[in-house]
Amino acid sequence: MALKIVIVAGGTGGHLFPGLAIARKLREKEKNSEVIFVGRKRGWEAEVIPREGFEFISISAGGWLGKSPGRRFRSALETLAGLFQSLFILGRLRPRMVVGMGSYVAGSFVLAAWILRFPTIIHEQNLVPGFTNRLLGRFVNEIEVSFPESGRFFPRGRVRVTGNPVREEIRKAGALPRKGKSKKTLLIMGGSQGAQRLNLAFAETISSLKEKMSSWRIIHLSGRKDYELMVRAYEKAEM
Repeated sequence: MALKIVIVAGGTGGHLFPGLAIARKLREKEKNSEVIFVGRKRGWEAEVIPREGFEFISISAGGWLGKSPGRRFRSALETLAGLFQSLFILGRLRPRMVVGMGSYVAGSFVLAAWILRFPTIIHEQNLVPGFTNRLLGRFVNEIEVSFPESGRFFPRGRVRVTGNPVREEIRKAGALPRKGKSKKTLLIMGGSQGAQRLNLAFAETISSLKEKMSSWRIIHLSGRKDYELMVRAYEKAEM
């Protein structure tokens, strides 16, 4: 019988890619494993996960924080719909375990898994947990965190420090060839979806840094939305 695991991830790369790293490692270590991802149909995960060769199932979900009253009401309906969808999907799949990566889409599904008494784990990538994981931490069997300090936000006895799962291509990034005689590397990365403010700020100042950083290797993680913007900025600065 295959080891069937459901990973719930989406919203941003910060949630999605650690989940993908876990899935790849499971596929490598457990040849008889079956990893299924759950996320939003309109989310980035719907594009990335099938491309990686994993099955993807979508449910309804909506965010709450920072939204207008009307949007919160709509999100409440989407969350309720997602809960019923999750119950049906879990009844059909009967997984060995459900792993939530912290995005709001994980809220409904992991809660449904708890209701049906499937083993549940959540993983928190950030030092300060988000709203969804703080809520789910009251119910799940195990809480895995990237930083020991995050444990204070969760019930004692269920927290395990695992670090943040990293994809193999990130581990190998240090071996990328350097240009010319560059001796120093600058890594630029933001938070959610590439952090647009950081990208815009660097795009405005990149020309003035050209002379000072001519011997540097720059690796910029821009996020998908700002990719073309940053390519043009670097081309204009001839860097």
